[in-house]
Amino acid sequence: MRAEARDAAAVPSVFVGFAWCVLLFPLSVLLHELAHVLAGRLGGFAMILHHASATGLPEVPPWAGRPGAVALAALAGPLVTLALAGLGAINARRAWGMPLVAAAIPRFFANLVYLVQLLLALFGAGTPASADFDESVAAAALGWPPLALEAPGGLLFVVVLLWLGQRAGGGGFLALLLGTGLGMALWYGWAGPMLLP
Repeated sequence: MRAEARDAAAVPSVFVGFAWCVLLFPLSVLLHELAHVLAGRLGGFAMILHHASATGLPEVPPWAGRPGAVALAALAGPLVTLALAGLGAINARRAWGMPLVAAAIPRFFANLVYLVQLLLALFGAGTPASADFDESVAAAALGWPPLALEAPGGLLFVVVLLWLGQRAGGGGFLALLLGTGLGMALWYGWAGPMLLP
């Protein structure tokens, strides 16, 4: 009887987690991009906020003569995303906690893809695509190899997925993934372009 009561109580939480992910994914993207814009403007760049990006940051040398400001602006978005995921993890028992983690981490999937491409290239199976996202821009501005900042994001993505799977269980984990996927589709495909082209 106790197992049935626990299962009955868990069913609504799966749907709640799904709904939170749908809502929190756009918020995590907006806060990520807004961090780029604010840090870039503090660095003296004319940054513009879009639904899936921030423009106006020099991405190649000579970095408008301010490589440190470029690196900071490029890293501001991922740092905000990390903070959101951390906030969600600290509040994992709240209805929005694990969904916030799930909604924030897809941004680091590109880092994982880059790492896999590098590993395949080491074994002679192709060449990796050029890394042209936040961490690689920051690494280049700092004169570091892209892997220095790409690897932590890719590894974090894997660790957090494993953590979510363990904490949420099979049905809960699937709900978090599907909710985040729907949040992505709605934001990138419909609401985002309408609100912030």
